[in-house]
Amino acid sequence: MVLFQMVFMVLIFLVGCSPKYDIIEIFIPPKTAKEKKCVEVCLRDLKECNKKCNYKYNQCLKNAHNKAIKIFPKKIKEYDSKMRKYVMWTVKRNKLKDKKKRLKEDCKREVKNYRDKDICEVLKRNYEHICNSSSEIVKSFYTNTCKNLKRAYSFRCKDKKMPIIRSCIEIKNIDNDNIRLMELERPIKPDNKPTISKLTSQFQKSCNKKCNCSNIYSKCFISCGGTIKYKKVCIENCED
Repeated sequence: MVLFQMVFMVLIFLVGCSPKYDIIEIFIPPKTAKEKKCVEVCLRDLKECNKKCNYKYNQCLKNAHNKAIKIFPKKIKEYDSKMRKYVMWTVKRNKLKDKKKRLKEDCKREVKNYRDKDICEVLKRNYEHICNSSSEIVKSFYTNTCKNLKRAYSFRCKDKKMPIIRSCIEIKNIDNDNIRLMELERPIKPDNKPTISKLTSQFQKSCNKKCNCSNIYSKCFISCGGTIKYKKVCIENCED
């Protein structure tokens, strides 16, 4: 593996240091006066072509800027709408997180309280004091209370059954809400806020100076009797 990495690095070094070449055109003009005048026409056409090409390019840049100004209000409105939805979603998500954290603390505390032996002793003592009283009047008056105490003691202490704790149940509901929020309702955070400058640059990417003027001139030059030769020249990392 190490050998492969070393060979790979050497290849990158060699490629990076290798000479780079370009092909240049050498225009050899014709000899006769008529042919030379023909080439002059080609040159005038080349200048005119380049002039029109530059004008077209500059107009494209200008139109891109005007288009950016025109579309900017719509783009900024779309951005604000998406950002507003994203912020609202973020607030909702954070509220769920905070609520879940609070419910976990409540659930933990309630479970602890449920399992607290002191509570069991209090329930047992109250039940025996009230419900096992020798006074029938007391028994009659606290009938419902005795039932509740007996049920509570049975759930908490005698049968060791865990009662339904609302805060613990709600944690599952929070988890379900969070899954729905994250998977179904999650909006895409919008890109950087649009500006006229950014929109202009975006539209100007379609502008170019590819008018084929050079190729047209080359064909015209050859048709006038001129000759074009091609030469390979080194432009970078050249050997002395």
